[in-house]
Amino acid sequence: MGESIIRNHGWCMRARGARLPATMSSLLLWLALPLLLTPWFAGEDRIGAATGRLVMAGLGLAALHQGAGTLDPGELRTIADQSLHDAWFVGITTGALIAGACLPPDIRNWRKGLPALPLLIALLVAGLPHLAPLAIGLCIGGIPTLLGRVTARTASSTSASPVTGDAEPAAGNGLASLALASVTVAAALVGPAVLCMLALGALVWHEWSRRPNVASRPRVPVLPVTATLLLIGWTWLALTIAGSPLLSLCAIANDAPISPAAAQGLALLAIGWAIGIAAPWPLDGLTRATVQLPVVAIVLHLAGVPVAADGIAHWQPVVSTGLVVGALAAGASDRWDGAAAATMLLAATRGGAIAFIGAVVMAMAPSIRRLHLPAKLRGALAGVAVALVIVVLLRDQVLLSVILAVGVASLAIRADHVVARVSGRGHL
Repeated sequence: MGESIIRNHGWCMRARGARLPATMSSLLLWLALPLLLTPWFAGEDRIGAATGRLVMAGLGLAALHQGAGTLDPGELRTIADQSLHDAWFVGITTGALIAGACLPPDIRNWRKGLPALPLLIALLVAGLPHLAPLAIGLCIGGIPTLLGRVTARTASSTSASPVTGDAEPAAGNGLASLALASVTVAAALVGPAVLCMLALGALVWHEWSRRPNVASRPRVPVLPVTATLLLIGWTWLALTIAGSPLLSLCAIANDAPISPAAAQGLALLAIGWAIGIAAPWPLDGLTRATVQLPVVAIVLHLAGVPVAADGIAHWQPVVSTGLVVGALAAGASDRWDGAAAATMLLAATRGGAIAFIGAVVMAMAPSIRRLHLPAKLRGALAGVAVALVIVVLLRDQVLLSVILAVGVASLAIRADHVVARVSGRGHL
């Protein structure tokens, strides 16, 4: 009996010892969790800056984990001491994290930066011995603040905030939209591929019929027709390869003999109909895709990507470049729905749970902006969603992920300055 107790106690000690290194290797992530409170510490005219800090935190932590393989400050310091290259990487990355995620935009209001204090101390432990790269990283991390202030001088006083927005009511019955969306998602998971594509096409046309009567939008259904033709082409090619019209999307992905050329064709068609339905910038002016966005995110990620994963990876550099440019251009012109659609597609075309969560949250962003939720809550959700997208984008497109993070943070800070200028507080 006593030996059994001793053995169990020893097993518990070993389990705790195994959990401790795992916890330490993610220490910076745990210390970054208080950053989620940053929007609540910020004033109403600093929510954009708080959102930008969350985005920069996601970029910096993901870069450290991907480049060094750990988020333990002690291990990072050891890695930095091994070679000059490692020292520059750790120093620059920690410096950018300190300036972009930990320091408040106005040092005089240092109390608003208290949620970042644990992360700040840990980053100083890791990067302080290497002052030169740390100083360069601090300059890089301050770029969003500088760009936000500069671009705010030319921004319109009527610019919309990324976490607020004017509601645009839609006509018709929302229950039919919900029913079509549910059928589409259910068919994508367990039903025949034909049913999924039919329901998705029906949803596109139903939402077109419910579009707000805005004079600037065309009466000719350009996007629905294009998306329908691409859906038909994708369905025909997939079922021809599969050999049966009753196979589900999962069965096609697992069992169909898809050649590399066919995978590239399926991927191109899938990306085409996803863009036609989601309507990222500059297509966002042709329709309103608020309802379709979550459906496209789920169908494309859970069903479309596995069918032609290698094909999507083939087109990813070109598609990702276009979507990043579209997201930043949409944000610069205050067309936040188009920016959300482009960012959602960046995550939905990549695999993994983080990509799926980021895609779904970004797809919900246009609807969340129109809800009567506290602006600070919407700012936190926006920052987390963009950070998740950047984490998955960093895996295969490092430069684009940096450009997207810096651009989004700059646009969020710019929105703060515009709000302050309108209210007469004058950050500039």
